[in-house]
Amino acid sequence: MKKIEEYFELVYPDRRNKLIAYHNQFISEFNRAKGSESKHQAWEGGYRIHLEQCLTIAEHLYELNFGFTFDSVILVLYFHDIEKMFKYGTLRHIISDKSKYYEGLKYFKIIFSEEELNALKYIHGEGDDYCNERKMNELAAFCHSCDIISARCYHSIKNIEKRYYLDK
Repeated sequence: MKKIEEYFELVYPDRRNKLIAYHNQFISEFNRAKGSESKHQAWEGGYRIHLEQCLTIAEHLYELNFGFTFDSVILVLYFHDIEKMFKYGTLRHIISDKSKYYEGLKYFKIIFSEEELNALKYIHGEGDDYCNERKMNELAAFCHSCDIISARCYHSIKNIEKRYYLDK
């Protein structure tokens, strides 16, 4: 399985350096954080594993040819659980409004497209917005699928050792 930093090379150059600057600023938190409190990858370093799994799954699924860029997939998956890096890392910094974390990305000049913002909003499902009108776009559905496969199929150390990811 590729390390997350290898995926950065696939991000368009104008966005890559900003992503790398952000990643390097918080690398300690990124490497230490759990993937969740108890549901998936709930061990120190589980956050990194979860995101690397999501990207590995995405890389395989993306071969099916979708109408959005893999660049967008990388950014959405990298930032979809941004609060966990702070909530489950050593900082224990908790902000209930996830959008505040996204606002902080402006310091790094990381700007999302409308399509990416929709994906970040609905990556965990439509929730209270579920109605007759479709809210979740294709990028959100794709990233949601990758996230849920990692979180529910590859959620524990036992599963990881047994299956050893998708590329074995």
